[in-house]
Amino acid sequence: MVYLKVANKADVEKEWDFVRKMPADENGLTNQWPDVSLEDFKTKALPEMIQHSRGENLPDWMVPETFFFLWDNDKIVGQFRLRHYLNDALRTGGGHIGQFIAKEYRNRGYCTLGLNLTLHYARNIVPEPEFYLRLHKDNIASLKAMLNNGGKVVNEDEKQLYVRISNPGKYADLGFKIETPNLILRDMTDFDLPTLKRWNTVETDWMENWDSPWLYENFLREDFLNKWNNELEGLQSFISMISKKKPEDRRYNFQIDLKESGQHIGQISCYGINKDYIYDDDGENFAFGIDLPESAYRGKGYGLQAFSAAVKYLKDSGLSDIYTQTWSGNSAMVKLAEKTGFKLVDVKKDARTFKGKKYDALTFKM
Repeated sequence: MVYLKVANKADVEKEWDFVRKMPADENGLTNQWPDVSLEDFKTKALPEMIQHSRGENLPDWMVPETFFFLWDNDKIVGQFRLRHYLNDALRTGGGHIGQFIAKEYRNRGYCTLGLNLTLHYARNIVPEPEFYLRLHKDNIASLKAMLNNGGKVVNEDEKQLYVRISNPGKYADLGFKIETPNLILRDMTDFDLPTLKRWNTVETDWMENWDSPWLYENFLREDFLNKWNNELEGLQSFISMISKKKPEDRRYNFQIDLKESGQHIGQISCYGINKDYIYDDDGENFAFGIDLPESAYRGKGYGLQAFSAAVKYLKDSGLSDIYTQTWSGNSAMVKLAEKTGFKLVDVKKDARTFKGKKYDALTFKM
């Protein structure tokens, strides 16, 4: 799993090992602590990172800056820095975001993923309508990551390119949203595509173990990528369609974000079923399912919170019959359906086979 973590004391030794190996300056991103000792990192460097993220003890020329480390499971692969707003120097210089991926992890897509995650945080913090970024002209990898995240080159000089990425802003600016104590449910946007690609091609355990896993038992990594490429045009068409909806128009699909950080953690999707409870694009009934591909956020009640809010919204919008489907091997989804108020209405005995074992197909109705 790839994720961002703010610089913190709990991970001090791994953070120190990463920072001390970073060059003092690479492509304009400076590191004032190359070869730092562990003691100095604990007592000086890390406290300074934490203070600067809070806007404390800043020199006059600096703005608050949050230091993120990009993790892949238990190892740090990169560092991203978010400047909370622009001053005159940043507006014509380094902009909002600095990024660094360790050499041994380059050309694996980490820069695109890390920038995407940083932008999710940034949109809740940065007041400017666009994110400003700068890079050296020969830094092709960084340019690719920026373009993959919706960046546009707006200017250049002899050495640098200047890139802008639209800032969708805080959630108050969304045309449609459902709020819970900890979550925002919203429409899918182009901004989500890098995260959705990661979920569907790299971090696929949610598909391989929970969401119709029998479909993917023999999948290789290239099969997931091919599936994504085949579905991408349809996703883009869906995003274009949903962007034209009015806030009062009923939604059937929802992206799930953490309210506090903006982290995109999952989605609720919809498909048609017929009177026999079988998948059917022309089916007269709607079945809804929920996935939390970001495994760090499972088991915290977010699934129940999101699904309950979506079901209430659908009921309030006038949808009389709501269905959800799962299989008997997915005990978490069975419990979620029951807690949300669904009742079991159909069991297809031994309809699913996964890892050589038979499971029932279950349909619930509210």
